[in-house]
Amino acid sequence: MKNAKNKIIFFVCIYRAFPLLIIIFFSGIVNACPIPVLPNCLTGDVLWEQIPDSVDGTGIACQLDSVYPFDADVVDDVSIPLTGWRIDSIKTWWRNWSFQSWNYVPNFHLMLYSDNSGAPSDSPSFEFVIQKEHYTVYENWPQEKYSVVLDLTQYSVEILDSGTWWIEVQPSNVFAGGNGQTGWQSSVGIGNGHELYQRFPLIGYMVWQSASSIHGHAYETGMIVWGEYLNQVMEEPVYSDNSRIVDVRKTVFSNREKIYLEIEILDCQDMVLEIYDISGRSIFSEEYMGLNPGIHCFDIDSDQLKNSFSGLYVFRITVNRNVYSGKMILL
Repeated sequence: MKNAKNKIIFFVCIYRAFPLLIIIFFSGIVNACPIPVLPNCLTGDVLWEQIPDSVDGTGIACQLDSVYPFDADVVDDVSIPLTGWRIDSIKTWWRNWSFQSWNYVPNFHLMLYSDNSGAPSDSPSFEFVIQKEHYTVYENWPQEKYSVVLDLTQYSVEILDSGTWWIEVQPSNVFAGGNGQTGWQSSVGIGNGHELYQRFPLIGYMVWQSASSIHGHAYETGMIVWGEYLNQVMEEPVYSDNSRIVDVRKTVFSNREKIYLEIEILDCQDMVLEIYDISGRSIFSEEYMGLNPGIHCFDIDSDQLKNSFSGLYVFRITVNRNVYSGKMILL
């Protein structure tokens, strides 16, 4: 690269015979398999997806009710990567009973709870009241089964801290007022395997309890979360004092015997390479001091990475106090 003071080009290579493992380093966004997009769903990336059985899925009582003890809370967990999320839209499914009309539901409450040793915290860290003009209801079965899409673009829903978070989407509804009960439609085995939690005074549960302890099954809530990853990988190299520091070539080789990083350096550098899973857990970290100009090849000796589950991972390269981060998918 012309007039480049410092430059790094890296390649990631993975080798093993069978089964085939492919790791992709890239600077774009992760897109899930295409799904039908409802008319008011905003274009964006699928950040999280748990699709329930929309016919036979179980409705788990969830509503902000002014009449005690019909008030009920339901939360389910998601794993947010180091990049953070901006949430633009959420789709949920509902199976209601003794229900009359969504016209009597003035708003939804979107609440985000931090994790407390594998369960939701008692109180939400963030709460947003989504007014009627910002949600759309679709009737899947007359007066019983519905899907609801929240448009969140007016509410600045951003989560900057990585790790486990718990999401609640709760309609405001009054059972004693004649509008019955709203139930968040849920199924077993549709998400990450971590079951939902519920609080429901009417049936004696004053604090969070797991779905299996209340209902006998490890239900997970039906939801799709659309939005954008924050702090995305930059398409352009990092600059410092008008000098080019890092340049990335997105070239992949695979064969599973060993994982190594190949870089080309045009000036002396100190470098730190780190790899994290989406919960923020460190999978690999190594520091390389005083690298001379030329091509270098480094073994990534990490059984954790070689034996990790498929999914999204985050890598970070630090060079002379400049940080370049990016995402990779382990397939």
